[in-house]
Amino acid sequence: MKILIIILFSVFISLSQQEKVGTNADIKKLDEITIETKDVLNVKGGEKRRPTILPTLSKSDLDSLNSLEKQQSLLLPTSGLPNQIIPNASDRAFVKGQLGRFATVDAEAGYSFAYRNFDIYTIADLEMSDGHLENAGYFNGGLRLISDYVAPEKFWIFGGSKTRTRLDYNRASFNNYSVDNPEDRAIDSVALMMDVDGTYNGFQFYTGVGFDVFDLSTDSSNFADTGLKGYINVVNPYKNWRFSGGANTEIRTGNSQSNNYFEGSGKLAYLSKNIDFIAEGGLQLAQNDNETLFQPQFNLGLVVKSNNDFTISANTGSKLIRNTFANLSRYNPYISWNTFLNHTTENLFVDLNLSYHPYSRFQFRIGSKIALLDNTMNWINSDSSQFSIYYDKATQIKLFVESYYDLNDKNSISLMIENNNVITDSLDNQQTYLPTLKASIDYNSQLFDNFAMNLSLDYVGTRFADIDNKVELDPFVNLNLKFDFAISNNFNLYLVGENLLNQDIYQFNYYRQRGLFFSFGILWKF
Repeated sequence: MKILIIILFSVFISLSQQEKVGTNADIKKLDEITIETKDVLNVKGGEKRRPTILPTLSKSDLDSLNSLEKQQSLLLPTSGLPNQIIPNASDRAFVKGQLGRFATVDAEAGYSFAYRNFDIYTIADLEMSDGHLENAGYFNGGLRLISDYVAPEKFWIFGGSKTRTRLDYNRASFNNYSVDNPEDRAIDSVALMMDVDGTYNGFQFYTGVGFDVFDLSTDSSNFADTGLKGYINVVNPYKNWRFSGGANTEIRTGNSQSNNYFEGSGKLAYLSKNIDFIAEGGLQLAQNDNETLFQPQFNLGLVVKSNNDFTISANTGSKLIRNTFANLSRYNPYISWNTFLNHTTENLFVDLNLSYHPYSRFQFRIGSKIALLDNTMNWINSDSSQFSIYYDKATQIKLFVESYYDLNDKNSISLMIENNNVITDSLDNQQTYLPTLKASIDYNSQLFDNFAMNLSLDYVGTRFADIDNKVELDPFVNLNLKFDFAISNNFNLYLVGENLLNQDIYQFNYYRQRGLFFSFGILWKF
């Protein structure tokens, strides 16, 4: 709590100092940013999103903390979002409430306002439930503050640049409910980040600095993970060419053990009507108390737009994938506090994709990926309630198909099928918790002007919970349905049904997620 107070005081001082340097006449107004609620169909195990090839919706600057039963997962395929409830630019505040099965309460409130040369955005949320099983109850809460500021032109280099300062605080309280006598677990996280985007003499620059504090406490242990980070990237566009270079560094300490990272790279890109080419090279360094990893980084990409109907793309490279305890625990909240951290390396990967897009309403893509991996992460049980990671070399072969079709202005459908094999070298087995086959169909319909529906169907195949591939988790089909009803421009009602087939879903071994679930909610924008 002392850390949070210090951060809040620092943000206040920063804002006070910035507002002294300009007048309203000097300011370039930022684009309107609407507060977007987290009105997303969340299966326990993953958020519903459209495939990556699809046009993305407006990104939520103020999304809220997911519940433990909605932890982001690699198990469920990404699929379409329902029609999100997003206030108009003129709406400066919203209140949202939801009541569901298992005495589940979910509430959010947001407010935005202008103060002198700043646009301020705030959001608070909480979610609590008695849980679908004994000891499966939880509490989540969060607070988010964002300020946007545009520097006056009189400031050298930074004149006209946009500065965003963001402060997040989240708390999650839950139990290891897979055992008879579970221990209490709590996660507290605080993050402060300041990003600056601007231009100077034809150069575009992006830079930022921030730090975060992550604390996991249990009845028997405590783990603290803190980090200080910064980055800079400079781009020089010239006709069809883009020249850029940058650096990214992060200094982390977890229970007195270091986990540092540095990256420096340069990029050359040529962009034209019929062909795009990208060449990037650099060096990545990851350091902990046991070793220092040096990874040459390179990426060569080619996109050929042969005609209006087809696009062919190829990409090859090598890179290090950064792992931190804070990120891993957000994916698996039941991680053991003494899990050894290492970093996954794609020593060589090759991506090939073919897209067919005869018109804007339809797109079909087929693709493949082959990769040689070091330190592939395999989640395994350290006991019946906690998980650690077994690292191994592996070979990945992935095939996928993605497609979407806007039937008309009010109806759309998307499809994803993926076959993914990551075979470990030492045991010649499938990576744990990775389904060989998964598929998703998502259908959106605007039934009437003020009434919308989203239907999604997911299939997740067999997964293994141990490195010997002897503990098998059954496949499942997950069916979700949602209705939105706009009573007025400012008031919405919605009904959500999740896991309508009441399937037994295990994101992690021993932890059965909730079955059939219904909730009813309201949203008021003003």
